[in-house]
Amino acid sequence: MFDLINTNVKDRKKFENYLENSTFIDLTNSINTITGEILEYPKKGSFHNINIRINKLFSKLVGSLHKLNNIMFRNEDQNYNDFTYEELSSLLPYFIDKFDLENNNHLTKLELGFNIKVDFDPQKIIDNNLLMYDYKNHNRNKVLNGDFKEFFKSDYSLKIYNKSRQYKKKFDVKDHILRIELKLTSKRKIQSFGINCLEDLLDKDRIYKVFQFLQKEFQKLTIVDNVDFEKFPQKDLDKLNKYTNPNYWNALKTQNKSYKVQARLKKDFNLFLKKHQLDNLKVNLENKLSSKFWELINQNESELFKSKSD
Repeated sequence: MFDLINTNVKDRKKFENYLENSTFIDLTNSINTITGEILEYPKKGSFHNINIRINKLFSKLVGSLHKLNNIMFRNEDQNYNDFTYEELSSLLPYFIDKFDLENNNHLTKLELGFNIKVDFDPQKIIDNNLLMYDYKNHNRNKVLNGDFKEFFKSDYSLKIYNKSRQYKKKFDVKDHILRIELKLTSKRKIQSFGINCLEDLLDKDRIYKVFQFLQKEFQKLTIVDNVDFEKFPQKDLDKLNKYTNPNYWNALKTQNKSYKVQARLKKDFNLFLKKHQLDNLKVNLENKLSSKFWELINQNESELFKSKSD
């Protein structure tokens, strides 16, 4: 469900005055380390895990709604569990009212993420099975209490990482959890789904549109099952190595191979994976992702949500 948000406040001065007169936020000013002068801006504060920053040009709030919900109601600073629509629909009105944000905010970054339970260590999927996105290599692969691969586009990114490793020590997580996460990094992209402000995050049709986009991007991932090299003919191994190498696909473009040629080779690759039953893991993850979405969106709902998009 929706997790990290970055939202700007339209009326900066109204927001600043509201917080300065509140009793739940302590805003702090910066100090000029040379003169010792207390600077008017920027002003900073926090509410649990939500960071607040105010300067002359804008005011914004940044943080994870999922973590905020867990901090407030479970006393746990984590987001490895599920975050249901029911929980979101309870938390968000409270959050908007708490900061007097109704009709006074617009989202600039937004994250939709799902924690998927798998049968084995998700690190093996990331290291050995997740090979490409749109026939390209990953852009980032770092360690932050859990390894991940992230694939960047101009207005968004797709991130796959080992959520169970991230929280294993702190919360003794026993399950194998793979996190699939879509980050919308521009206001333009967020608005393309009909989402402008925090209030729009409660609209199930809009949530579904974002999820459909995540599904579409997930399908662009190349996730290949483990290969029994001893049973695989050498010519097929050579083809597999060629097709799973992002440099091969990049070379086709640099050689100015036509779209028709590239499309034919991609089709051949997909048929090859199906023929040798090397796409089972990806199909399984796609099914788990879809099931998780419907589980969270319909959690404790009297009627199943049926999207108008269908």
